Amino acid sequence: MLIALDQGRLRGAILDVFDEEPLAAKHPLWLHPKVSVTPHMASEASNTAIVKQLLENTRRFSQGLALLHQI
Repeated sequence: MLIALDQGRLRGAILDVFDEEPLAAKHPLWLHPKVSVTPHMASEASNTAIVKQLLENTRRFSQGLALLHQI
């Protein structure tokens, strides 16, 4: 994909999921000018749903419980 981007065969890419998670900190996709990397919340989740998930995981973390939706 990087070659296709660099050669202009792809105009750009918005990426959410990778073969290896998390994407390595030094992976070239992070800094490529034609690539946007989004978190797994890249879907059309409402602000309410996102806040509920954050609050629930904060509660679980403070109680020493396993967090939800870990990757």
